[in-house]
Amino acid sequence: MKKKQKIIILSIAILLVLSLAIGLSYAYFVFSVNQSDINAFDSACFKIAYEDENDIRLLSALPIKEGNAKSLTPYSFTISNICNQDMDYYINIETLDNTTMDLNAIRVKVDDNNSRILGSIDENDSSLYVNSNAMSSKMIRTGKLRVGASKTFNLRMWIDYDAIYQQAVGKEFYSKVVVNVVNRKPNTSTLVSGPEFNKKIKQLVGVEQNQEEIDSINELLNDNIELSNLNYYNLLDDTKIKHIAYSNVEPSADKSSVVVSTDESKDQVLAWFEDNTLYLYSNSEMIDLNRDSSFLFANMLSLEDIDLSRFDTYSVVNMSGMFASLKLDDFNLNGLTEQQFVNYINQLYGESFENPDTNKYSSLNDINLTDFDTSNVEDMSYMFMGLGNITNLNISPLDTSNVVNMESMFRNDKKIQNIDLSYFDTSNVEDMNSMFYGASSLSSLDVTHFNTSNVKDMSFMFFGLSSILNLNVNSFNTSNVEDMSYMFAGMQLLNSINTQSFNTS
Repeated sequence: MKKKQKIIILSIAILLVLSLAIGLSYAYFVFSVNQSDINAFDSACFKIAYEDENDIRLLSALPIKEGNAKSLTPYSFTISNICNQDMDYYINIETLDNTTMDLNAIRVKVDDNNSRILGSIDENDSSLYVNSNAMSSKMIRTGKLRVGASKTFNLRMWIDYDAIYQQAVGKEFYSKVVVNVVNRKPNTSTLVSGPEFNKKIKQLVGVEQNQEEIDSINELLNDNIELSNLNYYNLLDDTKIKHIAYSNVEPSADKSSVVVSTDESKDQVLAWFEDNTLYLYSNSEMIDLNRDSSFLFANMLSLEDIDLSRFDTYSVVNMSGMFASLKLDDFNLNGLTEQQFVNYINQLYGESFENPDTNKYSSLNDINLTDFDTSNVEDMSYMFMGLGNITNLNISPLDTSNVVNMESMFRNDKKIQNIDLSYFDTSNVEDMNSMFYGASSLSSLDVTHFNTSNVKDMSFMFFGLSSILNLNVNSFNTSNVEDMSYMFAGMQLLNSINTQSFNTS
């Protein structure tokens, strides 16, 4: 737990009993929670409530597939932070020693995320076990809670459809859900806003800015995209930054450095540029990213790798365009044809952008998001737009439960062949406009678990997915959608699509 002070451990026993009639095949399952009342545990400043009325209860059930498991009534519990400081939480499932069932036969699902085989989850350190009779402990969720915040979790467990006879027949499973709560050590340095960081770094490495051109482009694009914040007027200028890394020593006196932390930070964050590397230094162990981290690394076209491990993203609300490396000729412009805008850019910079193959892309080959806490982020629009060299994007660490805007999130990621959306929670998303626009190398896309009940805009959502043969949108709830224009346009290889469930009223 990164040496954070452990202040309390709270646990609730959820008895999960599984029995099976003797036979040659799966015949009769009982899977239930042995509770009779609401359990509430209070400490000096933290509260956990377990809702008994939502027992996990599967009676006379067969092993089931993921799609059918969605209809199971979840077991709900709520964590509330009534402390005077922010807290970290870790939700574990501890399997008790009287269990005889193979953990690889059990699936666990939290909220709208895709399920996971319990046995495939990494084992926690034995020192973290709460129950003396526990034989295994698996962490199924972690996150942070602000002062006064609450979060409700919906847990589903069932027998995996592909479980084999030897794993489950005649076997029993017992477990307890354990919530560990720890004090969150505050950081002493905070980065400036994303647009301000982007601007300072470009000044540091010598990118020229022309205010007249900035104003002209802003005027042409109206309010379609906030170029004044994004600094996209520099997109044709290669910043020459190939690496972003941390330094354990502050810059020497002969290095030209710039302060990239807020005035309120106790410890300054210094940045300097040397040997194609942007170095960051601070006395703080971790550096808080700003609440507004939009376009933080946007258009650093030469970027090959970036170390994100020292960034704490807990406070971030806006990650719009954080990693975007865009091409101006791909915008949907208001009051100006695309060709007119291309011609205008050509006049300014003397370069041609009519051929997509000649466009400048980011050199970034991989993004490691393992340490990113996005539990408070509301805006991820344009976040990964235009990642030209990345073929596989693992975004499973991202908590999207509070995200409202996913507009153009993966737009023009032309080389990406696979995006793992297994753990995407889209229950609060209202805008999916152009979400996968132009991701022409994607050969498959699984959006079957998307919760679209709040989505209002699906225009251009799958526009230009020219390599996809099959797309399953049967589960889409479109009751609130107001715009579906060009939703499936340009899907040249699509064999068929079933939209009978769509509510277009």
